[in-house]
Amino acid sequence: MPRRKNTLSLKQICTNSITGNIDALCEDYVKNYFGKHNFLHIIGPFEELTSHQIKEIISVLVEKRSISKPHLHLLLHSRVESLDLSGCNRLINDEIIIIIATRCQRIKYLNVAQCNRVTQKAFQYLAHSLTQAVSLNFAATKCYGDALLTVIDKCTKLKELNLHGVSVEDDVIFHMCRKSQRGQGCCGLVWLDIFNTMVSGDAVIALINHMPNIRHINWINVFSVFEEGLEQEGIRKEGCDIGLAADTKCQLQSLIADSSFPKVTDKSVYLACIQCLAVSKFVLAGPSGFTYSGLQHVTLLENLQDFTVSGHHENVLFGEHIAPILSKVGQNLKILNLQDIDDIDLYAVGYLCQDLSKLTIDVRPIDDAHFKETSDFQEKLELQNNKPFSNLCQLVLYAKEEDITPHAMSFLLRHSLRLQTIDIIHIQSFSDSVLLDVFNSNRFLNLKKLYVYGCNKLSREPVYRLLHDQENVIEKITLLECREISRKDSDKIKRMIKRENFDTVFEWS
Repeated sequence: MPRRKNTLSLKQICTNSITGNIDALCEDYVKNYFGKHNFLHIIGPFEELTSHQIKEIISVLVEKRSISKPHLHLLLHSRVESLDLSGCNRLINDEIIIIIATRCQRIKYLNVAQCNRVTQKAFQYLAHSLTQAVSLNFAATKCYGDALLTVIDKCTKLKELNLHGVSVEDDVIFHMCRKSQRGQGCCGLVWLDIFNTMVSGDAVIALINHMPNIRHINWINVFSVFEEGLEQEGIRKEGCDIGLAADTKCQLQSLIADSSFPKVTDKSVYLACIQCLAVSKFVLAGPSGFTYSGLQHVTLLENLQDFTVSGHHENVLFGEHIAPILSKVGQNLKILNLQDIDDIDLYAVGYLCQDLSKLTIDVRPIDDAHFKETSDFQEKLELQNNKPFSNLCQLVLYAKEEDITPHAMSFLLRHSLRLQTIDIIHIQSFSDSVLLDVFNSNRFLNLKKLYVYGCNKLSREPVYRLLHDQENVIEKITLLECREISRKDSDKIKRMIKRENFDTVFEWS
């Protein structure tokens, strides 16, 4: 059965005590000083707390939706090295940013994503105090223009920069690249998110050419720049090389195209694969234009561990295209994500990708999707006594109204002994008959989270079985729109969890 709620640790008790009484701890400051005086530094009740303790307190207050400005005034002090304020963006304005800049000059990790009340001027002021910063998340903020230029100049230790949804233009990226050529600025940057910005392909090519440590660029369509760069070989712009030679060896470890524009040609995929042989993550989920002729070059990526591909433009088929690729790269894959691809063969996936830790299949856009009922790989699995899905920890299956055959579903679940997360939408073979049979060989002893939506052949019985198992560790069960599970069933399950003091969250609708 699930773990029962344990006595809290001393650390948890202290954190809960502080967050539960924080208004009393801040009462004197609120009554006598808040809004009346501005202090560079305050020696208050939290002065001796570590950076990690401050981070935990803020996290709990945000979760409870009880954090306020006076709390931040007293919590932000010189020991803080890691700070995530993305969950309380309504409170974060120029005043709080200036407090961070003044007091938290040791900060290494700062997340102010979605804090759009902060002005560009405040971000520029903050940048001067971020000399120790390693990771900055400015997604969907006003950190652009002169403010971003200052970040690039001052944050010389920066490894990760998230500018998703920020009004970044090419001139800022070219400035970064010029600085890098001289060994200045954030030349050690490894990870950069410039998705949903105004950055062009020319600037992305400049990043590839002049940022020696860059390994991950999240942009609208990284594949397209390789064909564009080949056409611009030898051309320079604003002091940066915006061309790529055919024999360029790029150190990128991820190739991602999640947007439907621009199109990706077979030549772009080919050039990306031959020039980025170190790639471990390959995502081609949004764009159209490519066919198996280009996609087959994925087999050149010997380090590939994370593979996502979409066939929603009917240019990619499982049996003819995906299976041959998996036969070459599947043995090293840890993550496989197949989107909008018909006739998926789960037996082939199990045979060819035996070391998967996460499998995602999403065929919701297909009106009448099918999975293979029989497969040549069934016999191969039996003859070689292989153990498919033995390392699978996360399983995500999304469909519209289609169904995996009960035998295929049973095969998948029976062998997935290490599953920790199951996320299912409209898969009708996730049913009582299949699950109760699977329980004989797989008790799901590692399962922590179960999310099921629209599975109408699932009743309360498998849920009871999970909750009654003496060795089960389930933490959260979510059952939505499952017709065979009534409110009466839901109430009974909740009473059982409460009666037995299980440390399990149950949701039903």
